[in-house]
Amino acid sequence: MKLLHGNISIATVKGGLLRSKIALLCFISMFFYNCKAQEFTNENLRHLKSTHQIKSGLINELIIRVENKKELFNKKSDCVYLNFKKKSKKDFIIYASYLTFYDCKILDYNSNGKLKGYINHNDKTIFLYGDIDNMFFIKNNVKVENVMKLSYKVDKLHPPLVLDINYLEFFIKDNVLMEK
Repeated sequence: MKLLHGNISIATVKGGLLRSKIALLCFISMFFYNCKAQEFTNENLRHLKSTHQIKSGLINELIIRVENKKELFNKKSDCVYLNFKKKSKKDFIIYASYLTFYDCKILDYNSNGKLKGYINHNDKTIFLYGDIDNMFFIKNNVKVENVMKLSYKVDKLHPPLVLDINYLEFFIKDNVLMEK
């Protein structure tokens, strides 16, 4: 009889441990299922490694021109948005804007363009879109992270946000930077 009682006790202990392991696994899976992916903030951006380096003095000049026209943009702007459109081998149109990081996220969400890279430059983040050419940039061996993740969803209770963005239009033609 003692042997039967011992077996029942062992089975009860094993069953209790199994139930507690299952409960723990259920709790962990529910926790991770309900956690949202971490969104990047301005502080996170400062610690990211740049995916590109500026190679051309034309891009440095373009950034200086955009910064000199800060009064056209929101005073809280801290990111530079550059979108390159290649017209021919040496001719480009560049749309530039000075935006807040949140505005960049919404702009990325509403556009078809894909983030090609980013550069940390003088405590600002420069986001690169469009036809990024090796004539202007050197690609670092750094993977582009999806820093534009946004938990913003469009539905009936949250209508889409409308952004009024000032763009500066620049042209590079035969290695000369011009502004429209």
